[in-house]
Amino acid sequence: MRACRVCGNERGNRAFQAREMMFGFRDAFEYTECAVCGCLQISEVPFELSKYYPAGYYSYGKVKEPGRIRRHAIRQRFLDATGERHTWLGRLLARRYGTPPLADWARQLRLRSSDAVLDIGCGSGALLVEMNASGFTNLTGLDPFIEHDLEYRCGVRVLKRGLYDYKSTCDSAMMHHTFEHLVDPMGTMEQLSGIVAPGGSVLIRMPVAGTHAWRTYGADWYQLDAPRHLFVHTEESLAIIARRAGFEIAGAVYDSTGRQFWVSEQYRRDIPMNDERSYLRNPKGSVFTPEDIEKFDREAERLNAERQGDQACFCLRKT
Repeated sequence: MRACRVCGNERGNRAFQAREMMFGFRDAFEYTECAVCGCLQISEVPFELSKYYPAGYYSYGKVKEPGRIRRHAIRQRFLDATGERHTWLGRLLARRYGTPPLADWARQLRLRSSDAVLDIGCGSGALLVEMNASGFTNLTGLDPFIEHDLEYRCGVRVLKRGLYDYKSTCDSAMMHHTFEHLVDPMGTMEQLSGIVAPGGSVLIRMPVAGTHAWRTYGADWYQLDAPRHLFVHTEESLAIIARRAGFEIAGAVYDSTGRQFWVSEQYRRDIPMNDERSYLRNPKGSVFTPEDIEKFDREAERLNAERQGDQACFCLRKT
């Protein structure tokens, strides 16, 4: 048995095969589930991993900044959601569109508007531009795959570089669906420990193994996302890595969606996510009715409340 690369356990680990199903390559890859910490990890990183990140996987075009009126609306909705200030417009937008996800994890991180925030693997910086409209003023992004550095009128900067090339410090760092793609999550966490200021925080939004969707769908669980996701952590395996680097898990917001059901059900039927038969591409021609999708979304909300949703935002506090 292969030893777990997180906790080192060698006994009782289970190997299984998972296919690439986002684009329908259907290439099979061996993964191991650790019998102790539960982490799912690819056995061998493919030599030609770039094959599985084809053109269009992510858009790296410059983000369109919101105009003055839309910025005002974003700000009012955010203030209402955090309870910082209630206005008639904020209440109206909150009732119409719900709580912005940003508000939930901004509370977890205890973010102040002036905090220096670093977003790692941010693409073109769409989230940072939204954060700026919500009132945050000191925002930097890192992504080695953009064509060149990006400078936005609002003051947001996105740098074409990786974390190991970043020489400054920050109050808080974020990785939104980046951590699971890392070859060396332990090394990355140690690097963050040297960048985040004492008492600062790291937010990691990621799929969570060991939850309902993994137990239900196994290798067909869409968030396994072979071979792009090299490690899919449980809360326990993330805690192990965090403690070694001087962090502790201070809180979590589970924010899974109905995709954990309908995409995984499609994979069981051998329907890739980007297939013409997929609900993503052709809702009316898919195997699911609107009632099915509503049911999946309601079930996701229930699982989130029980900390069984298949993804979460974890707040790590530097000890």
